Amino acid sequence: MILKKLHPTFIIFFSLFSLITLWEFVSRLGIYNANLFPSPIRVLEALFSMVYTGELFIDTYFSLLRIILGFLIGSLLGVTLGVLSGRIRLFELFFGHIINLLRPIPPIAIVPLAMLWFGIGESSKVFLIAFGVFFPVWISTHDGVRDVKKEYVWSAKSLGASDRQILTKIILPYTMPFIITGLRVGIGIAFVVLVASELAGAYAGVMYKVSISYLVFRADKMIAGLIWLGILGYSVDRLFVLSTKRLIRWYKES
Repeated sequence: MILKKLHPTFIIFFSLFSLITLWEFVSRLGIYNANLFPSPIRVLEALFSMVYTGELFIDTYFSLLRIILGFLIGSLLGVTLGVLSGRIRLFELFFGHIINLLRPIPPIAIVPLAMLWFGIGESSKVFLIAFGVFFPVWISTHDGVRDVKKEYVWSAKSLGASDRQILTKIILPYTMPFIITGLRVGIGIAFVVLVASELAGAYAGVMYKVSISYLVFRADKMIAGLIWLGILGYSVDRLFVLSTKRLIRWYKES
């Protein structure tokens, strides 16, 4: 009952403070090697050192660039093909089964193939992220279009609406909650695939820095990089939600 009266922000900060306090307490017990299990203060110092040298900004730039390009390509293809497969029966029969055949394949599983096709440059990373983002966006859009009540379409046609008007005024607005859900899932998958692609081979990036830190036994930098990656993922998701709320007034975060 008391928790319900507390402000959500206070609860979030309290939980984070409790976690950091527990982390500091365990690190001070000396049970684990301090080099392998650094304290929060050492991790924070490592994070500030990366900010001071500028390496964190460079790595963040490359990681976000890969995320943005891969997400845009994968989501655009997912929405487009989702609408087509949801509306056109022949398209669904021809392409739907092929997409469903590829959908269970984890993007991480095709990392070696992507590197073989595109090399270890940016193209392979963007391709992998787009591949991972495409499927949740496609299936959400496809199911949303298929869920549109036929009565709405029939009523619009009886009033003289064109196919374009039916698409823009009925199908897309009705499907928008499904598309938004698929896009939010796609953001999370994009970060997962980013980790795999940068660990497999890169010259810059947040996870690239984590892998380099591993080679020199800098656990503090590794943890700092992982925390920063979590902050980036959370920030991108929050930005997406806030942008969606501004563009679509009726949208409510679930």
